[in-house]
Amino acid sequence: MMNEHTLNPEQTEAFDVLLGEKNVFLTGAAGTGKSFIIRHYLKEAEHKTPVVASTGAAAVLVGGCTFHSFFGLGILKGGVEKTVSRALKDKRLVDRILNTKEIIIDEISMIDPEAFYAAEQICRFVLDMKKPFGGLRIIAVGDFYQLPPIQKNKASFWLFQTQAWASLEFEIINLKKIMRTEDEDFITALNYIRRGECPDFVDKYFSEKKSPPKKDFDGTVLFGRRMHVEGFNDKKLDQIDTPANVYESSVVIKRTSKLTVERVLNLSPLPEKISLKIGALVMIRKNHPFGQYVNGTLGNIEYMDSEMVKVKTLGGSLIDFAKESFEVLNADGELEATITNFPISLAWASTIHKAQGASIDLISVDLAGLWERGQAYVALSRAKSAAGLYIENWHPKYIKSDPRVKAFYDSL
Repeated sequence: MMNEHTLNPEQTEAFDVLLGEKNVFLTGAAGTGKSFIIRHYLKEAEHKTPVVASTGAAAVLVGGCTFHSFFGLGILKGGVEKTVSRALKDKRLVDRILNTKEIIIDEISMIDPEAFYAAEQICRFVLDMKKPFGGLRIIAVGDFYQLPPIQKNKASFWLFQTQAWASLEFEIINLKKIMRTEDEDFITALNYIRRGECPDFVDKYFSEKKSPPKKDFDGTVLFGRRMHVEGFNDKKLDQIDTPANVYESSVVIKRTSKLTVERVLNLSPLPEKISLKIGALVMIRKNHPFGQYVNGTLGNIEYMDSEMVKVKTLGGSLIDFAKESFEVLNADGELEATITNFPISLAWASTIHKAQGASIDLISVDLAGLWERGQAYVALSRAKSAAGLYIENWHPKYIKSDPRVKAFYDSL
C-alpha cells in the first residue's frame, strides 16, 4: 500500500513538473497514483488551486465543484455562443476567473469537448484573448482509456482531438508504475485490457478467474447500471436474520443556497440512508491519511450503536467509525451544504461509476452487462489484487478500447 507521505521516483519527477508553470496533462493507468500526487501537490502549493471534476459525486470526493459549475456553463442551453454570452454577464464568475491562477481538472476523460471549448472561450474573454484559456494554467488529470463523457452523439470526438486541447501544449506526465498491486502478471494483463487487446495468454489468465454465482459471492459485484445495485444490496441484507439499524443521512443546506436535499444526495458518495446489520458487508468510502484503509476497503459490521460502527476489514483490522460530513462547495469554493453519516456503504454491489477511483479487496464483474468501451478495464482494474478478482461471462469480445485513444497514447 502506498505511504501517504512517500512519492516513488516516478511520482517525484511528476511532482517537480507540477511545481513548474507549464500546462500539465497527468495521465497513466489505474493505480499509478494520479490522485495521490495531486493531493500531495495541493498540500504544497503556495496558492489556492480550485479542483473541478466532471460529475458532482466526483467533485465532492476531491473537495471541489463540477467543471460546469466553476465555468458557469449550465447545460449549454442554446449552444456554446449563447452559453459564453450568459456566463460573461455573471460578475461572480468573472471575478472568480480573474482571481484564479491555475485549475486542476480531475477525470478529464469525462469532460465533454463542447463544454471544454466553452470554458476556454470564457477564460479568453475574461483574461486574454490571445492565450489559450486566457493564460490560466491547466492541470488535467485522468486516463482516456477509462470512462468517456456522456454524449448524445456517439460519433463525436474526444477532447484530445480538439484545437482547444492542442493549443494548451501540455507537458505530459504518463505514469507507468502501478502502485495498487505488485503482481506483475496481473499488471501485464491489465495493461493489455486497457489497450483493448486480448492475446491468448491474457485470455487464459482472465478465463481462469470464473466467478461463483452472484448469490454465493462474498465480495462486491460491479454492475454497469444503478438499477441493479440497490435491489441486490437489499436482497443480501434481508438474508441476514438480525435486526437492522437505519442511519438517515443528515443534510444541511445554507440558507442562501439554491440546492435541494435531492440534489445534495445526488452529489454525495453517501446514500440517503444506510441500513446495517451485524455481519453486513460494507465498503469504506474515504482514504485514511496514513494508509490504514483506502476508498474501496471492504469489511463486515462487528458492532453498531447510534454514535459508532465497528468494521472488521477483510484484512483483519478492526476500525471504529463516527459519523463524518462530506462538503458540497459552490463554484467559488464556498460551503453550500454538508451531508453527514458514517463514511461507509453496503458493498455487496456497486456501479462501476461509483467504484471509479476505488481499490476494492474482492470483486466480481459480469462482462456481459457492460456496453461502453473502456468499461471492462475500469471494472477489472478496481481489484486490489488478482486473487481478489472474479469474472462472470468472460469473453475476449467484451474487451474494447477506442482506436483513437490507442493512437493518442501511442503518440505520447
